[in-house]
Amino acid sequence: NDVFTVESAKKIAGGSMTILFGKATQPIQRGGKVVQRLDEKRRKGLMRAHSATHLLNWALQKSRLGTAQKGSSVDCDRLRFDYSTRVEHLEKEQRLEKLKTCEELMKEFIGKGGETRVQETTMEEAKKIENLQSDVKEDRIGGACVRIVALGTKEDVPVECCSGTHVLNVNTIGDVVIISDKSIGTKTRRIIALTGNEAKECRQYVENVEKELKEGNDKSAIGKVGN
Repeated sequence: NDVFTVESAKKIAGGSMTILFGKATQPIQRGGKVVQRLDEKRRKGLMRAHSATHLLNWALQKSRLGTAQKGSSVDCDRLRFDYSTRVEHLEKEQRLEKLKTCEELMKEFIGKGGETRVQETTMEEAKKIENLQSDVKEDRIGGACVRIVALGTKEDVPVECCSGTHVLNVNTIGDVVIISDKSIGTKTRRIIALTGNEAKECRQYVENVEKELKEGNDKSAIGKVGN
C-alpha cells in the first residue's frame, strides 16, 4: 500500500541532501523503511518532455528564432518553454514558417536517433564546452561538479548543464508538436509543445480537421456548379 506520495523535491546543503514533499496516506514513523515505486508511464512521459526542451532550445537557436532559454516546465508528454528572442516583431506568416522549421529540425534529429550521453565535470571544464546551450550558473549548482547532458552522438547536438531525467535514446521522444507560441514580455516568448503519443494524436486531429474542411469546401464548390 502507498504510504507517501511524492509531489515535488528540493535539494539543500549544496545538493548533498534532497527533501521530498507530498502527501502521507498512512502514519509515518521515525526509523521506518519504505520502498520507492515509480509511475513508469508518467516517468517516461516526463523524460520525453524534458529531453524535448533541450532539443527545442537547439532548434530555436539553429533557426535563429531564439537566443537563450529563460525557463521551462515539463509534465507527462507536455512542456512549456520560455525563450529570449531578437526577432520580436515578425509577421504571423513569417513566425509560423520559422516555427515549422523548428519542428522539421526536431523531427529530422529524432529520426536519426542517438544515445543520450551524460558526464560529470568541473565548472571550469564545463565553461570550455563550445556548443554548450546553457549558462554555467555557479549559484545554482551544488558543489564543484557539473552534470552535462548531450542528446545524440554527432557533433552538432544539444548540450546543456542538467540534473534532470532524460530519454536513453533520442528516437524515443517520438515527435514534438508546437501548439502555441506567444509573447510574455519584452523579447521573451513562451512555447507550449507536446511529445510522444500526445504529439501524434495532435497531428492526427489536425489532419482530420483539414480533411473535413477540404471535403466541405469541395461539396460547396460542386453545389455552386450545379446551380
